[in-house]
Amino acid sequence: MKSRFNSFKFGISQLRWSPVMLIVLWAGLALACRVGAAPTPTPTLAPTVTNTPTVTSTVTLTPTPTITLTPTITPTPTRTPTATLSPTPQGLIGPASAGKVQELLRVGDGAISQTLFSVDGSRLAVVSTTGLILYDTASWEKLWGVASEGTLRRVAFSTDGSTLSGVDKKGKVYKWQASDGYLIKSARPTGIIEEPTDVALSSDGAIMAAYDYSDAILLYDTSNLTMLRRIEGGSTSMDMIRLLSFSPNGKTLASVTFGGDISLWQVSSGALLRTVASPDGWFADRMAFSPDGRLLAVDFHASDSLEIRVLSVNSGAWQHTLAGAWAAFSPDSTSLAGKNDNEVNLWTVSGWKQNNSLQEQIVMQGEMAFSPDGAYLIVGTGEGVHVWQTSDSTLAQSLPGEFPSFTSLALMPDGLTFAAGVVGGVELRSVADGTRVSTLTADNLTGKVYIVSCSSDGQLVAGVADETIYLWQAGDGALARKISVRESIMDMAFSADGQTIGVIQSPGDLSLWSAATGGLIYKATAKSSNSLMGFAHLAFSSDGQYVAVSDVFGKIYLKNPLDGSDVKRLKGSEAMGWYPVVAFSPDSEIMASGAYDRNVMLWGVKGSKLLWTLTGHEDSIVGLAFSPDGQVLASASSDTTIRLWRVNNGNSMGVLEGNADGVEAVFFTPDGRFILSFGEDGTVRIWGVPS
Repeated sequence: MKSRFNSFKFGISQLRWSPVMLIVLWAGLALACRVGAAPTPTPTLAPTVTNTPTVTSTVTLTPTPTITLTPTITPTPTRTPTATLSPTPQGLIGPASAGKVQELLRVGDGAISQTLFSVDGSRLAVVSTTGLILYDTASWEKLWGVASEGTLRRVAFSTDGSTLSGVDKKGKVYKWQASDGYLIKSARPTGIIEEPTDVALSSDGAIMAAYDYSDAILLYDTSNLTMLRRIEGGSTSMDMIRLLSFSPNGKTLASVTFGGDISLWQVSSGALLRTVASPDGWFADRMAFSPDGRLLAVDFHASDSLEIRVLSVNSGAWQHTLAGAWAAFSPDSTSLAGKNDNEVNLWTVSGWKQNNSLQEQIVMQGEMAFSPDGAYLIVGTGEGVHVWQTSDSTLAQSLPGEFPSFTSLALMPDGLTFAAGVVGGVELRSVADGTRVSTLTADNLTGKVYIVSCSSDGQLVAGVADETIYLWQAGDGALARKISVRESIMDMAFSADGQTIGVIQSPGDLSLWSAATGGLIYKATAKSSNSLMGFAHLAFSSDGQYVAVSDVFGKIYLKNPLDGSDVKRLKGSEAMGWYPVVAFSPDSEIMASGAYDRNVMLWGVKGSKLLWTLTGHEDSIVGLAFSPDGQVLASASSDTTIRLWRVNNGNSMGVLEGNADGVEAVFFTPDGRFILSFGEDGTVRIWGVPS
């Protein structure tokens, strides 16, 4: 069962929220995430049950070809030896072997978030959601790679180039030796009480800034992690700061709120220098100072439009507006680079005339970086790192890498191929070794495919982008049809027979569509089920009897898939946390649910009663999957783990760890030998029992 919480995040990012709305939303989410006492990995028997339920699976497993995995090497510090796992699994993942399951293969190195040069230009660092890679710029050869414990947000070279400092999304600070990637230290400073909305490092890595909803920006000395000061707004609102960035000399700190208002602060004293109001209706994505500190380029978006707006730091006046995003200044501050469609444009700052453009056809990731001498411009892409020569706009070098930044996951019914959403389409990849089999695209499809589903016969692959469902023929990759829902799509899945597609659409209604024609079969409103805030997720039973629909506040309804009418409601589900995900066992007799309250619940479908409450996760449950024989349940969580549970007694059988960020989806292969997971770091991981 895959999670589609990213669709909820996607919906939020497209809206212009008032400060009051944002405060209410985030307060509610924070409260929901704190529900319950500290979790323990023991099941709680529901008081309504006196006997241990017996799980009987009627599913007949069809033998599938044996898969031999060829694992890739995860970059690790050279001084830290790592075990080599055998790629051949011993057998089924079941009660006897669940505690032995390990990661066998990681597909992709995550998404590139930053590229940067050392001060002397001899080294290039590439930062991704899974770690850090260092290249020699004389030969463009990879020197080393290290995996980070958390998703890195920012990295900086020391002035002498001997070390690199980094900070991850939870505010943990790292320091590596530049010669070999040896981790000198890693620690999280005290005083950060929540996951920061953003973090920043000064250009020499000496000072870290973080904002964590505490009504202040916190500044730390990275050498000893002592707090230097709290920057408090006084009469200036500190609510919901989204972006932070230091000026090149480290004397000024810029902050941008979710509403787009920009504030400039003096680092030494914490004094507010000035505040600049955001353009109406525009949402800030990222920002970059010019090396001389005079200008601040801010990427804004509104609907489908992207703009780079350039601000004078001294006067606070907007200087110019350019079409594009991903702004980066040249080392002498005379040129500005920005990505627009399939081109990277270079403008002169004096007069804002376009100099030339680089024909970058591949989807770009992360911040661009000029070399210190201005001779090269580094562009991160899903295919690797591209080194462009600025003098004649030619591609000088392509540094290899796998940075596809997957955005969703589904497993083909043969278990040999998985479908992963990316920007602009869906990639079909081999489960055995992660290699790309084909790419499914469509004209004018440029956004993220944030939900993917496959029909039970393996003939169709469906992907959601914006308000449209794209249906491809899996065999030849041809686009079969498009279904325009005309409303935001929060969840989507094929029915068990593959003939229909269920959709949860804004404002939380259920609709059913014909896979053959793309026509609307029916629409069942949340109001008709007395759901106050609308539906959130859905799942079809394999016997075709039900479509389970959960609502925002945790109620779960079992509906007739033929007309959307309510058949029954699970008793006690109203006590669950927000946005529960749901999944049926292969025999359709048990249903699992998990929500923001961190608990997994198992329900008897016939009696509509709670059987077991499974505790142990430390954050929201966002994905669920039963093994093909129905004996094991896998739960994926934002706490970065996957837990395995025995269905007939609710016992915990193992915890799969290794993700740097939250896990968003989980699947069993039809032969029961592998588990596939998709994480917030943009990677797909394959798990099994090594021999």
